[in-house]
Amino acid sequence: MLVNNAGINIDRPFLQMSTEDWRRVLDTNLSGVFHLTREFAPAMLEAEGDGVIVNVGATTGIRPRLNGVNYCASKAGLLQLTKCLALELAPRIRVNCLIPGMTETDELVTRFRLDDPAARAAVVAEIPRGHIGTTEEIRRRLEFLVGPASGYLTGQKLIVDGGQFMW
Repeated sequence: MLVNNAGINIDRPFLQMSTEDWRRVLDTNLSGVFHLTREFAPAMLEAEGDGVIVNVGATTGIRPRLNGVNYCASKAGLLQLTKCLALELAPRIRVNCLIPGMTETDELVTRFRLDDPAARAAVVAEIPRGHIGTTEEIRRRLEFLVGPASGYLTGQKLIVDGGQFMW
């Protein structure tokens, strides 16, 4: 099993983004997945049983945001990389993408000022399930994707967002 979860975020307006900002984010968020998967896949193909790879994406790979062209492009690329790998590594390796929505992490609390009750209420108002996701909810979906219950899933994206991006 391989879970590709490394990622960085360097936000800047497009016209102020340096080539280094672009490369650093793409190298970590997209090329890192490519390189790790290329290292692990041969052993998975030789092992008994099925291999499982889960790439951790982001809703910004589906819906863009301001000042994040490098991050959004890396996460959109990850979705396509997931599908290509699922085609090429089947039937022995399943490859899927877990896409967490708004989740209660230190980074998102800071980014969206979730410690401010008014800001938190505005975010929650956009989530049909009526709450910001927990790391436990994301962990349980990851366990599903790496476990036998998802044995017939490959090349898919599982969006865990309380319905925020249901389109």
